[in-house]
Amino acid sequence: AVVSTQSTGEPHFPALFQLYAGTLSSADPEVLYLTCVAMSKLVLFIGTDYVQGFAALLPASIKAVHNLLTADQDKACQALELFENLLECEVPVVVPHLADLTELCLEVAASTALEDATRVKFMTFLNWLISAKKKTIQKLKLVERVLGVVFKLLATPEPEDIESETPIQYAGIILDTIALNLPAEKLVPALFQTYILPAVGSAEPLDRKAGLVAMAVIAEGCGEYMVEKHLQECLKLAAAGLSDDSAEVRNAALYALGQFAEHFQPEISKFSGEILPILCAKISLDMGNENSALTRTYYALESLCENMGDKIVPFLPDLIEKLVGVLSGAGSNAGKEMAISAIGAVTSAAEQEIVPFLPRIMEHMKVYLMAPNTEEALSLKTQAIDTLGIFARSVGKEVFLGMADECVQLGVSNLQTAEDPDLKRCLYGLFAAISSTQPAALGPVLEPLVRKMFESLIS
Repeated sequence: AVVSTQSTGEPHFPALFQLYAGTLSSADPEVLYLTCVAMSKLVLFIGTDYVQGFAALLPASIKAVHNLLTADQDKACQALELFENLLECEVPVVVPHLADLTELCLEVAASTALEDATRVKFMTFLNWLISAKKKTIQKLKLVERVLGVVFKLLATPEPEDIESETPIQYAGIILDTIALNLPAEKLVPALFQTYILPAVGSAEPLDRKAGLVAMAVIAEGCGEYMVEKHLQECLKLAAAGLSDDSAEVRNAALYALGQFAEHFQPEISKFSGEILPILCAKISLDMGNENSALTRTYYALESLCENMGDKIVPFLPDLIEKLVGVLSGAGSNAGKEMAISAIGAVTSAAEQEIVPFLPRIMEHMKVYLMAPNTEEALSLKTQAIDTLGIFARSVGKEVFLGMADECVQLGVSNLQTAEDPDLKRCLYGLFAAISSTQPAALGPVLEPLVRKMFESLIS
């Protein structure tokens, strides 16, 4: 039975609750499922007079969801929406059952017998639960239990299909939520002593991987505390991971370095002299390999470079040599796209100090800037145009004066034939960058450019 309005339905609530109390004890999965769905519809209409009666049904509802998992996982996921609605509507009945709900979600998350989609659904709810009820989660001492399951999931092989949502991915998301919502001074010591340090010292590669990933994931939420208490230790562990025999461990170490470079600023810049040569070497080693190691190498490189400012200057010759080498080599388009993006990050930090390297960089970038708009070449072209916009903003007005007219013509000619929305986006970004340094260069093309802009707005 579903009630459409609160005023007409309230007189029937006691009878409905009595009915649900009986159906929730049924052995028929369909009855359990329909009962949870009906209760879910009632959530919006439960006033204070009926909260206690509704709350009395929740232990049996949790058990019903659990029983549905063995009968029909899709219906179990739909039945879980009862508790999602309760959490969303802030009906004050969830807290007394927080431990049972957490345990149910952790049991599902840890079960390899269940489908990944089911596990992800319950982990998503658990993540929401932790964020919404963080104080109660701590008070009930549920964090340790959650960390235990999450860490075991992190110590599993990475999925081959990186596009799909997986339990290992959501284990990282849950750990990130914990780090963002719980006090770092309580979380980090416990996590390091109980999980991270034993894991990175393990003989098992997947354990070492898990330790590094955990350290990387909490860097955002606990960054200030980690910088104060564990900065050198974190860098040492990541550096050791880079030379590990296992590719998964090396990948995790690169991810950790990228996270540290992004979230440990400005303190990590003091160690740029040790980190940048390692990353440059990795670029050469991984050149042409379209894999996650390459992606994470560039992530670490860009994160570090973007925050270095003029400290990057001594490293420019080697950096540009390596990055231009990727552009001129026979590697994958993905690797070249990341190299062009990295050149942009380096330029943002170096500003006018990049000028001596511009001729060589442009020599190789023009190949992609002038390429036809084929599916294969489009991603490289859009990235090259984005980087060209960074040049316009970074190299100084006098230097860019000599490039402005050519850049304008390049942008206009591409805009005439551009159909891809991302290509149009980066072209308009280029024109905006030019207008901030050499606005006069846009004068001759302003009328057709504005016309194109209005066409884009209307479409």
